[in-house]
Amino acid sequence: MNPSRLIQLSCFSSLCVIALAGCSDEPSSSDVKSAIEEQISAFGMAPKDTRVHDLKILDCIAGENDPSYICNVEFGISASYGGQPETETFADTIRLIKGSEGWHIRH
Repeated sequence: MNPSRLIQLSCFSSLCVIALAGCSDEPSSSDVKSAIEEQISAFGMAPKDTRVHDLKILDCIAGENDPSYICNVEFGISASYGGQPETETFADTIRLIKGSEGWHIRH
């Protein structure tokens, strides 16, 4: 095969991979973090300085019958209770649905 043709094919296949990777519909780490923070705020009992950190998405699987994703995640939550800072680490499976204003946790 002609070396210049091989380079062209290689570049084309690399561009296809990049384009397909950019088209993923699954939620990003920032999407999941925002959804978790929204859920914490909805309970209304968390201190104002509560924050989600060190979020890791282990995997996400597309839902079968709706536009949802089931994601296995690990994250930390930090907040001050009675003036003392506390941090907890969680591992959870959450179901996310994309709405008009972003991703939301659905039970």
